[in-house]
Amino acid sequence: MNRKVVAVVLAHAPTETWDCSACGALWPCEPARGELRELHADDPVELAVHMAHCLGRAAGVLAAEDPHHLYQRFISWTQPPALDSDHAAALR
Repeated sequence: MNRKVVAVVLAHAPTETWDCSACGALWPCEPARGELRELHADDPVELAVHMAHCLGRAAGVLAAEDPHHLYQRFISWTQPPALDSDHAAALR
């Protein structure tokens, strides 16, 4: 499979310490999450893979952080909201 690599500069990008370069919040901050959702709007799985890669890169710097907190910070927000039973039944 051939993949095209595209370099994108986020307005709210991570620093070397995984804080936001624009607002100083923990990265990914809410504005960064919005930018990332837009960039990956056509492929939410790719967003989750990208953020897993970011978590892997950040793990060395943030080694003292609670792993559950890191999962919440980097991965959990990439998951689509759970469907209620009526919507889930409609998809079957």
